[in-house]
Amino acid sequence: MEKYEKNITEGVTFAALKTDKSKYDMITVNFLFPRNEETTAFSALLSAVIDRGTVNYPDMRSLEIVQEELYAASAEVYTRAMGECMCLTFSASYMNKAYTMEKEDLTSPMLALLGELMFNPLTVDGGFLPQYVESEKKNQIDIIRSRKDNKSTYAVRRCVELMCENEAYAIPADGNEETVSRINGKNLYEFHKRIISQCPVHIVFSGNADGEDIYNKLCENISFAPRASSIPQNVIIQKADKIKLFTEEMNISQSKLSIGCRTGVEEGRDQWLAFSVFKEIFAISPTSKLFMNVREKLSLCYYCSMVSQYIKGMFVISAGINACDKDKAYNAIMNELTAMKNGDFTDEEFDTAIRNIKSSFRGVTDSIRSINNFYFARYIEGKDISPRKAAEMLDTVTREDVIRCANNITVDTVYFLKGGNGEDDN
Repeated sequence: MEKYEKNITEGVTFAALKTDKSKYDMITVNFLFPRNEETTAFSALLSAVIDRGTVNYPDMRSLEIVQEELYAASAEVYTRAMGECMCLTFSASYMNKAYTMEKEDLTSPMLALLGELMFNPLTVDGGFLPQYVESEKKNQIDIIRSRKDNKSTYAVRRCVELMCENEAYAIPADGNEETVSRINGKNLYEFHKRIISQCPVHIVFSGNADGEDIYNKLCENISFAPRASSIPQNVIIQKADKIKLFTEEMNISQSKLSIGCRTGVEEGRDQWLAFSVFKEIFAISPTSKLFMNVREKLSLCYYCSMVSQYIKGMFVISAGINACDKDKAYNAIMNELTAMKNGDFTDEEFDTAIRNIKSSFRGVTDSIRSINNFYFARYIEGKDISPRKAAEMLDTVTREDVIRCANNITVDTVYFLKGGNGEDDN
C-alpha cells in the first residue's frame, strides 16, 4: 500500500493511502480538540445539526439528492472520542472514477460538498436554526437518559467514570444533560467557528488514486487557515495505588461486575503489540482464559469480555453474573490474570494469538473505512506503521514480552451493579 503525506498549512496535515481493493474512495477531515464537558456535549450536537442542512442544501432531503446524483455517494458528520482527544469528522465516501459511467472523477464535487458542510452551515441571525438545534437537543438528551437501558454498557461506563473521576476521560463522549440543555443556536455556532478555524486538522484519504492528485484537488476545493499544530495528549496513569470498590443496586436479575485495570504503559516504550497478544490469550479469542475457564469450566458468568482503551493505558473486564457469585467470579478472573503474569499459557495459545492478530491486521486492508480508521488511530497514538508492518513486527514479540506486559497490569476499580430480584435486563 502506497502512502503519501504532506502538510497543507500550519496545523493541517494530509495522508493518502492507495489501495486497489475497493471500488470506492474515502476522505475524512478530522478536527481535533481536548475532551471536556463543553466539547463533548457541543460537538455531539453540532454534528447532528450540521447534518440537517447547509446554505445551499437547506434540509436533509436536498443533501440526500446531491449525494444520490453523485452515484449514491455518502457525506456525513460525526464525533468520536479517542481517549482524551475528541474529533469532529467530516467524511465522504464515493465511487472511484474507474467504476462511474463516463469515468467521471467524483473527488472534486465530494470535496466541495464537504467544504459546504464545514464552512457553510445553515444559520439565521448569527446562529444555527433554532428548530434544528432544539430538535437535535431533544434527541441527544433522550440518548443520555437512555444510558441505563443497556445494563452491560452502563456498568462499564460507570466503572470508567469512577476509575477516571479526576480525568477528562470520565466525561461521557456525548456530554451530560445539564450542558446540552444550555446550548442554543448562537453558542453552538460560536463553538463551530472556533473548532473549524482554530483546531488542528488531520485529513486521511483511502482509495485507488494518486496521493499527490488528491492533495492538489483538496487544496483547490477547500481552504484552511493556519492554526495550532499540537494535538491533545492523553493522560496515562501507569499504576493503581489501591483498589477502589463500588456497589450500586438496581432492579435487575443479572448483576454486572466491571473490573477496571491500568496497563502500566511505560513512557517511551512501544508495548501495544505485546498487549494485543496478552488480550487475545486472556480475554478476546473464543478460546481465551476468561471464556474457557471462568465462563465455560466454572460457569460463573453469562459472559466475560474485555473493553480496552490502550491509548489511555487501561481496560475493563466486564461480566454478567448472579449476585451470589460476585466474589467467586472476581477471584476466578484474578486467578486467570495471575496465570498470565506467571506465564501459565501454552506455546499453542501464544502461536494461535499471533496468527489471529496477524489475520486481523491483514483484514484492515480489505475495507477503505478500516484502512482510514487504522491510520487515523495510529496518527493519534503517534505511530507511523502500516498493517503489514505491524503484522511483521508481531514475529518479534516473545512470551517474555507478554508476561512482562501482564505483570505491569494493576487493578484500579471494581464496580458491582447488584441485582437479584428477578426482573429482566440487558
